[in-house]
Parts: sequence; C-alpha cells; structure tokens
Amino acid sequence: MKAIVGYTGTIGEHLCEQIVFNDFYNRKNISDIQGRSYKLLVIAAPSGNRLKINRQDEADTVDNLIEHLKHCSADRVVLLSTVDVIVNPNSIYGKNRKILEDFVVSHFNSTV
Repeated sequence: MKAIVGYTGTIGEHLCEQIVFNDFYNRKNISDIQGRSYKLLVIAAPSGNRLKINRQDEADTVDNLIEHLKHCSADRVVLLSTVDVIVNPNSIYGKNRKILEDFVVSHFNSTV
C-alpha cells in the first residue's frame, strides 16, 4: 500500500496524477495515519509557501505532523523537502523543515 501526506498541495496534486496512492492525508485527517503501515509513504507536506510562513508572527511548526508520523510505519519514506534547509537555515521555514528532515531520517528508511 502507498500513502501520501500533503495530497492537496501543489506538489502533492501533481504526484497524485502520476502515482496511484491508496491513502491520502492532509492536516484535516493526519491523525488517521496512526497505526497504519505502508510499503511507501510520500510526504509532500507541510506547506511550501516559504514567503507566507516566514512573514507569520507565530512560528510555523512541524510538531503536529511529526507527532502523528511517530505512530505509523513504512518500508520506505520519501520526503520532499526544500533547499531552504541549506541556503536559508535560520528562517522559520528552513529551521522547521530541517526538524522534519532529521525526524524522517532518524525514524524511517528514507530518501529526502
């Protein structure tokens, strides 16, 4: 079985046109991933709108996403991340995507 997190975003929508997924998650139903197991889990989340996120007064966090991902398993995880982790690591956007990258790498057989 294959699942995608972030299927309603721009990249997620394009991936769904090319890959057949069994399960689809976004911020509205991410809690449903808990206890599930997949051959492939693709993470195209959270939002890639770095300009909006970096302008927000309140920090954009990946804590909620990570909390739910802790309770699922996958043979392989592919995380679509951002160059901001390297070129803009002190921005809100870059810092939080680095946190997500580190979590995925330490908890799953993954490709970032």
